[in-house]
Amino acid sequence: MRWSFFLLAALPALAALDGTVMNLTSDKPQAGVIVSLVQPGQQGMKELAKTTSAADGKFHIDMDPPEGPALLQGSYQTVTYTFVLGPGQPHTGIVFNVYDVSKRPEIAKVTQHMVVLEPSPDKLLVNETFLVSNTSNLTLSDPFNGSLRIVLPEGAGEAKVLVQAGVVPVQRPAIETRQKGVYKVDYPVKPGETRFDVSYAMPAASTFSGRTVYKDAPTRLVSPAAVTLEGDGIVALGQEPTTQAHIYDTKGLTYTATINGVGALRPPGGDAGEDPGSAGGPEIKQIRPKLYERLYWILGLTFAILALGFVLIYRRDAPEKQDS
Repeated sequence: MRWSFFLLAALPALAALDGTVMNLTSDKPQAGVIVSLVQPGQQGMKELAKTTSAADGKFHIDMDPPEGPALLQGSYQTVTYTFVLGPGQPHTGIVFNVYDVSKRPEIAKVTQHMVVLEPSPDKLLVNETFLVSNTSNLTLSDPFNGSLRIVLPEGAGEAKVLVQAGVVPVQRPAIETRQKGVYKVDYPVKPGETRFDVSYAMPAASTFSGRTVYKDAPTRLVSPAAVTLEGDGIVALGQEPTTQAHIYDTKGLTYTATINGVGALRPPGGDAGEDPGSAGGPEIKQIRPKLYERLYWILGLTFAILALGFVLIYRRDAPEKQDS
């Protein structure tokens, strides 16, 4: 009976989460970090319990993670960090990493900028992807200046910005700056790679003029298989093998592309039995739903294009750009 009593008394301690918050900037345990157990759902993040890391960085939550997806979130220097509690993962001895904050913009660099143009008879859908790399041991966070600058062309509708730095995409507003057409996005860029996806619609047009503020990052244009682009400084690099999308390089910070044709990108193996159109172009369909309803698969597709098609094309083109 005595052993049974002690065993039952120990059960609450077993149903718990514990670990250490480590500051990877100082490489020391971090005190004072608020650590919360949260569960994502249709209504957003639901906080189930929280605690604060002690002087030695240790934290303890007297609750087991719920069934289904669960996360630990830690707030340090106004930045939120996330630790995914995967199925079958140990709930003790967790190492939760945080970083000191810096406002120095040079610690995070835009390494790739892709602009996807999808023209239709009544509108032009534009999806821009920025890949931002932070190779330091600091988190870039500057609410005043933002961590990314985007340039919206005249006539662009409201821009939707989706940030992907972990398992859960986060929506952020595009905030107008004092520079005409230039908007900032305030989102902490942590060490590693962060992807910003910007989507907006424009009236139908036969040309598209774009601009970037990142002179060291290549800007690539992408169009569906049935759509071609041309213009001064716009160089065709080839077609992405999976979607047959055309990929173009641009020279300089500004460019104007003449758009020939209409069409839209669609997921590989899209709607079966759909008529590709009288032009006979595969993977093409005319789409007129609301822009944001298609945003998630568009972003997934554009990132797939970037990951699969751009690597070989960019490597092939890199020596030529270095020689110029």
